[in-house]
Amino acid sequence: EGLRKLRQVGAALDPSGFSAVRYLWRGMHKMRLDESFIRLGGTELAPMSTTTDKAVALKYAGAESPLVFKYKTRGLGRGVSIRYLSVYPREEEYLYPPLTFLQPEGKPKVARGVTVVEVTPQMS
Repeated sequence: EGLRKLRQVGAALDPSGFSAVRYLWRGMHKMRLDESFIRLGGTELAPMSTTTDKAVALKYAGAESPLVFKYKTRGLGRGVSIRYLSVYPREEEYLYPPLTFLQPEGKPKVARGVTVVEVTPQMS
């Protein structure tokens, strides 16, 4: 409920930025995609942290089987910026609530050993 209220505040403070498309990133270490996720999507049961900085996500993904999610966000599909709460204030972090559904957009791309999957998050 708190994240929902913070999204409303963000929309009121910056209406044009709220509706603009913005990409966020999330790195996953030693993870592999399964075919059902590619076809159907999936729900994350825990809160999810994302960043505006692809390099930060790549760092979290590590060197062994790196997987990076590229979140295509806008409006109510964007998490909440918690930059003001972060231990790393220079890192712009966006938080998503538990049970956020991730819908893959197209096939994963592999470049330099890193698998990148573009997803559209959906929150209830």
